[in-house]
Amino acid sequence: MSTLIQCLEETCIETFIEASIATLGAILSVNGFRIIFRDRNKLLNRLNKIIYGIAMGQLILLSVYFIFWGSDFVISSIRCLRILNEILLCILFSEMVFEEILMNKLMIIFKVVAVFIFVEWFWTAIINQSTYDYFCLEPDYIFLSGTTLILALSSCFFGFTAVDQLRSYQSEMQQSDQAEADRKCREIQLFLAVNCISAIFQFAWDYIAKLNSKTLEDCYLYYEAYNIQSIFYIAFMKIITLMLSPFAIYYVLYFKTRNQFNNRLANVIDFEVLWDRRSEIAHKLTQA
Repeated sequence: MSTLIQCLEETCIETFIEASIATLGAILSVNGFRIIFRDRNKLLNRLNKIIYGIAMGQLILLSVYFIFWGSDFVISSIRCLRILNEILLCILFSEMVFEEILMNKLMIIFKVVAVFIFVEWFWTAIINQSTYDYFCLEPDYIFLSGTTLILALSSCFFGFTAVDQLRSYQSEMQQSDQAEADRKCREIQLFLAVNCISAIFQFAWDYIAKLNSKTLEDCYLYYEAYNIQSIFYIAFMKIITLMLSPFAIYYVLYFKTRNQFNNRLANVIDFEVLWDRRSEIAHKLTQA
């Protein structure tokens, strides 16, 4: 793909838009990670921080990809990082739903899937690397985006199940806590919807490109701007498919609760944080 330092005409405008947004996201996420790493109030657990770190890695690589390193290796690595985060999201939500015995069995499945993802990355980024990063004549990206979609739908299932469990506790909460729980449930549902929409768009885009492309020039038409109109819809598609999920993770894990990371009087487990494995209220109810 054309990069910002090596582009022509319309592709320069498209790449400038994408590089600007990705670079801004990378800077913001690095700044957030610096604060999260200290996390004096212990708002996030280890899994939360790993998920955030992977999302930050995606944005950094995307900035590098759009500015000067538009290679098959980089875009395949970015996509596989997204898949890895989907696995971690499945683990995060399933721990809120299932007991330890069943969770141990699920962890075996998740580990097998992680090995499969490594094989996918090794194949697409190393062995079957092409000179053009979006070589849509091969089915590689359909495999990656299909895996992303399956795992995004799985995390959606686990997440909505966790929301149902949280809602089942609401009748036992105080009225003020019920309002907070209801808001938290809506935030979880919104994130899951955004994450799934991103995965659906990515799979649909790759599938349509593969289905309708007969030559490498056809791939160019699907993934690079070639006129004024295409600048905006291709940039939009790349933002939705590549940046939406890591930006959403940045928002829910850091930005919306950024003041509490610096507040020495903040609670150890804060109800505002979307990604606590169990809410403080739900934990108290289960221990009652």
